Amino acid sequence: MVGATVLRDHYHHSEQLMWWLMISGVTVFLVAQITNVQYWLTRKGRFGDIARNRVFQYTAVASCQLVAGLIMHGGLSAIIIGTITGQLLTLVFLERRVPELHEPRDPEAPTMREMMRRYWKMPLLNGPNVFVDSIRNNGINLFIGAASVAALGQFQLAWSTMQVPVSLISGSVSQVFLKKLSDAEPGTMAPLVRAVLWRAFLAAIVPFALLYLLAPWLFPLVFGPTWDDAGYYARALTPWLFMNVLTSPISNIFVVTEQQSRLLAFAVVYCAVPLTWLWLSPLPIMQTVYVLGMLMAVMLVVMLCMALLTARRYDRTGGRDDVR
Repeated sequence: MVGATVLRDHYHHSEQLMWWLMISGVTVFLVAQITNVQYWLTRKGRFGDIARNRVFQYTAVASCQLVAGLIMHGGLSAIIIGTITGQLLTLVFLERRVPELHEPRDPEAPTMREMMRRYWKMPLLNGPNVFVDSIRNNGINLFIGAASVAALGQFQLAWSTMQVPVSLISGSVSQVFLKKLSDAEPGTMAPLVRAVLWRAFLAAIVPFALLYLLAPWLFPLVFGPTWDDAGYYARALTPWLFMNVLTSPISNIFVVTEQQSRLLAFAVVYCAVPLTWLWLSPLPIMQTVYVLGMLMAVMLVVMLCMALLTARRYDRTGGRDDVR
């Protein structure tokens, strides 16, 4: 109850928002469970089931939000109830596809305690990594919004639109590559990483080159003349997001080789660089974002080099346990 009061006072004395924030853990739990099962499907190479589940999830959430909105005549509660209901249906749909996860545990399988001891780095290092990424993403929005609320709107439209090709390309590549990376024997990882980088480069270079050239013309054409700046923000973000396509699949290499500490160290720098630039930049906001896009692209080049060095060291030392 004390927490509810603090939330109510902080969020404009909204009783409705207060209680929804208090039970936000429900949707976090559902998303976590869905993600866990999807990782199982990825590990088993069942990419068709993953694709079908994602289609079902998007459809279920949107449909439930629509139904809840019609019944409740719109509002925040309708959106949240529709989202939670859609996520719950998705989890039920997904669980029915993995009956093997509900069978009795193999007596020879490791216990939960043994798994916790073996993979203690996962929550200890991956958790802070996600937290740092959240600070970076929200911090960038806060700095741009502080400079201009209108610029933030234009930037967000460009960002969300440019995420579509990033998700389409890197999402499909990452799923297949994670399984191959997990099964890679020492001596085969570095060639595998180079092959995936080359394929991701070939898949992304043409669409991102076209976006860089045409974005200032496409955005006002598609979204209206008031969104002309979004096209220039999209052009500014193109180098960063192009490199994001290349790095997204191979970022799992630090997890597979149990070198999350390196990824966390990079994440801290990757967070500090853009926020420091946005804080100290003497340039107008548009030019600032152009420099930001180039800075982040250079940072991701550094990450590529780190990944290749990690793969070579894994190949040379002969396995995860020997990599330090």
